[in-house]
Amino acid sequence: MNKISHLYNFEDIYNQYWEKVYLQCASKLNDTEIAKDLTQDIFRSLWERHEELVITISIEHYLAKATKLKVLEYIRNEAVKRRHNQLLADNSEPITSVTEEELNYKELYERLKFLIGFLPTQCRNVFTLSKIDGLSNKEISSELNISERAVEYHITKAYSFLRKKMKDFKLFLSFFTIFATLVK
Repeated sequence: MNKISHLYNFEDIYNQYWEKVYLQCASKLNDTEIAKDLTQDIFRSLWERHEELVITISIEHYLAKATKLKVLEYIRNEAVKRRHNQLLADNSEPITSVTEEELNYKELYERLKFLIGFLPTQCRNVFTLSKIDGLSNKEISSELNISERAVEYHITKAYSFLRKKMKDFKLFLSFFTIFATLVK
């Protein structure tokens, strides 16, 4: 694994992949302006993180996954806004429940990120590649040079660890949903 700054020239990446990232965004959103904004956000994030970003997959695959996650984040945020606006239109009283729900989601997400850090290195790498980066078991197996069975074992082990650690948290059942929405 190498840091991206040692392998690639950012300008070359931008010139080579900007259109691909933009087209991927535009095809999912059907809004060219938002697609341009999201594309710029993806490359800005890449630039801001290029010194510490460690590449474990091809830059093209990394950008495809980053684009997928950025589009999902945008869609999710828009759904929350629509729901919030609908509640405002219906009745101003339930607004606190939306705010509480958003806070619970953020708190849960932060706790999950924290707990993932306590997984053994290989288990954490497999879980992150699977549930955050969205790689298939076969891709992970190839990337890490381990068997697909070992990949399944590490994912099961990670879920078991997280389930045990989250049992006292009031939204522990939701953490599977969070990763499912990130990967879809």
